[in-house]
Amino acid sequence: AISAGLKFDLWEYDRIRRISAVPDIFNYSLTEGRDIFALAEQCCSGQIRGMETVIYELDRLGVPVPFDAPTMTGQTWRERLRDTTHLPASGVTDNPIILDKPRRGISGIDVLKGNWFESAVVKISGMPESQVDEFDGHVAAVLFFENEDHANESLLDIHFLERVRDRHLFEHDALLSMCRYHQQLHTRNSNGEGKAASDLDGITTEQLFDFMVQERLLRLAVIIAGQGPKGFGMPEMFTPMQHLNANRVLRKLSVLLSDGRYSGVTYGAAVGHITPEALYGGPVVGLCDGDLLQISLRERRIDWLRQDRFVTGELVAHDSNSLREVLDQRSALIDERLRRLKQRAAAIVPTNRLVNVTDASQGVVPLELLELEGELV
Repeated sequence: AISAGLKFDLWEYDRIRRISAVPDIFNYSLTEGRDIFALAEQCCSGQIRGMETVIYELDRLGVPVPFDAPTMTGQTWRERLRDTTHLPASGVTDNPIILDKPRRGISGIDVLKGNWFESAVVKISGMPESQVDEFDGHVAAVLFFENEDHANESLLDIHFLERVRDRHLFEHDALLSMCRYHQQLHTRNSNGEGKAASDLDGITTEQLFDFMVQERLLRLAVIIAGQGPKGFGMPEMFTPMQHLNANRVLRKLSVLLSDGRYSGVTYGAAVGHITPEALYGGPVVGLCDGDLLQISLRERRIDWLRQDRFVTGELVAHDSNSLREVLDQRSALIDERLRRLKQRAAAIVPTNRLVNVTDASQGVVPLELLELEGELV
């Protein structure tokens, strides 16, 4: 949009997105025989008409459609939809990819805010409400990886969770508070039918960890830093996400957060394009194993919690002063991480490094384009 002369950023996208929600009518799946080739077969056999069916269904569901907009055929959408033959998605009865009854009322990408970053995006399309419930409002303990290579090496280990447990990365009191908080949250979400809180006093940290994994009361925030435009050319986080998905236990406990791109293939939320990125000194570079993040998907926030308050049963996010204090205490660690990130960035092909560009919230476009701001409309 900026290249076309329009003023546009992530917040303008978010404003437009809030005007009218787009229902989730795309039932795509690589593992269940609903891929692009199958969609092409459904169109070529005359059951539906591809994008014309999509526009038809969106209009039928109340989404504002620019019918007079020109299309690549030389016709407007209004002209293309004048012939109603095979337009409805209901024309496909066997494994439909375009749906006439939405999976949920919203789809696409949500913009997130937090007390430790300016903006990020999360892919919510493909996540049914029940799946959102499994993470929304939950508190996740951070597992920090300085880059994708470190993450891949660890996530490939089939004994990953056991190694996390045995390394005692999380404080006992924080785990106990998480366990009890999630027990209460699950009970509320199930209208009082959840598992009764167990007597957890006196058990070891290892026993507590295993209990939380077994009962799916543990939540993990897998942080992969150093992958932003400046840090490493903004590569896609497909590989670590696939490793998460391959672990049938870990995938149900984890969300993944990165300043890089992502494909969104994880079971838990996939959060990417965190700004400021690590190499620009974003607080993401100061997170450490065991820090606590509250994942509030429906409120579109992820907040860094004060652990001293959480262990007493309170959900209190860091304010700017207390967060700055934590980061100041970790200044030597942050400086060392930034030094290694700069060394790593120098190891890739120079043309892959995205320099003199905006951050992800403005589309990672050349800075020269912003110099034309006075000419943008």
